Amino acid sequence: MSETTGRPRLSVCVIAKNEEENVPRCLGSVRDVADEIVFIDTGSTDRTVELARELGAEVYHVQWQNDFAAAKNAAISHATGDWILFLDADEALTPGYGPRLRALIAQHPTEPPVALRVLIRNWLGDERNPTEFTHRLPRLFTRHPRIAYRGPIHEQLLHLDDVTQLQYPSTDEVVIDHFGYARQVMQRKGKFQRNLPMLERYLAEHPYDPFANFNLGMQYFSMQQYAAAADMLIRTIRLGQRQGIVATDYMPAAFAQAMAALAMANRVDEAIELGREGADLYQHPDLYHNLGGLYLQAGRYIDARTWFERAIELGQSPSQFPSDPTTTTWRPLHGLATVYHRLGQPDRAYAYIQRALTYAPQHPPLLRMAGELLMELGRFGDAADYFTQLRERAPESVEINLRLVDALRRDSQLQAAYDLLDGLLRQHPDIDAYRLQMSDLLYDAEEYEEVIRVLSPYLEREPQDARVYARLGSALSKLDRFEDASNAFAIAEDLSKRVTAAPSPSPEEGRIIPFPGVASG
Repeated sequence: MSETTGRPRLSVCVIAKNEEENVPRCLGSVRDVADEIVFIDTGSTDRTVELARELGAEVYHVQWQNDFAAAKNAAISHATGDWILFLDADEALTPGYGPRLRALIAQHPTEPPVALRVLIRNWLGDERNPTEFTHRLPRLFTRHPRIAYRGPIHEQLLHLDDVTQLQYPSTDEVVIDHFGYARQVMQRKGKFQRNLPMLERYLAEHPYDPFANFNLGMQYFSMQQYAAAADMLIRTIRLGQRQGIVATDYMPAAFAQAMAALAMANRVDEAIELGREGADLYQHPDLYHNLGGLYLQAGRYIDARTWFERAIELGQSPSQFPSDPTTTTWRPLHGLATVYHRLGQPDRAYAYIQRALTYAPQHPPLLRMAGELLMELGRFGDAADYFTQLRERAPESVEINLRLVDALRRDSQLQAAYDLLDGLLRQHPDIDAYRLQMSDLLYDAEEYEEVIRVLSPYLEREPQDARVYARLGSALSKLDRFEDASNAFAIAEDLSKRVTAAPSPSPEEGRIIPFPGVASG
């Protein structure tokens, strides 16, 4: 804990239940910044309380009442500082921001009361593939007897007498990392099952509250109930419009997320119509990017290009509303690359992918598209470099391994291709795709006996792949075994007639993205 020397005192407040895996990171991030840590435990059965006390927190026990506002207000009641910083247990103050936070409250007056909207970085991926979206929440505020939370879930910080008496200016001097939005975390902690009844109960009591409708719509989206999410989010928009609530944080997000939900429910035309309505109301990059993705999905490439470009332009003048920062950087650039690829301009597509990679140099879909475009452009060695990077991230991916071998082979790096395939076959003798590609490589090297040897285990299982018999027939022909070759070709032809090739899956580049969270308050 920091020592007081006449400067403003800071209370850090946290509520938690069974958060032993997160408490050290959370409290450790503020231990040297806070004058006190007020920790409300709502019924932990693990080491949460023990760890909190070890890290210097004052622990209080409160019975859980299915009401986050009640628990948070209990924490506020025990705080004694001039300022309160509220953290969730799965959050942490971003390293390096402690001194900036202290300097901020040292120079900021506490009268009239204020709630500073700080930047929340929500991490969605894993350590190898981190992705984020950001928004702002009023988490740093002056302690005042009439400032409290309201709402059982997605609670809002309000002045109890008059909401206009509490101002919510934004600051860049405080940044908080949030790790709890990853789907696997939500599922493991049962947050879907916990949140849904609370949201439904609150909405039943406040059916015309746009924010209550919004929160339930977001919950449905998280649970992949897209039709229900779309209907609830559209209701949010219409209620807000009728009530004159159009300039709140969550309204542009309601448009963006409703578009995503409609598209996931195969209601693309409705999604485009709603997106155009939202884009007329808000200069918001998520809306613009999602419109680009929708037009791309509909095959309207020029319209898609227009909206992706507008999203990038907004990066020069950030939106006043919460947004995903990637919707002005690599995501629309990825979309533009897809547009130009589908317009038959792989060179321009590759230029946009290169720009996208400057923002997200390790993002697998970007690396994959770069490799595929270079294959089309005949730059096989450069393509192999991208596939190598992908293989380092996913060494067990059969598809990536095959693409790397193909790039090496086309670049005349035959020994490297052979060594890689040979190692893969030794590790995975049951993966026939490796065996088939090895036969192609050996055939190009005129090792026809080896082709037959490599394919033999495959043939014993009577595969239904015409390519196997076609390659076998070619090798037998080179060995002057014409009758055997004829039989192999006949089987290949018969299989080709009986098997209808499945359509190639459409690429995911340029798809619309969900907006996983939004500021309240």
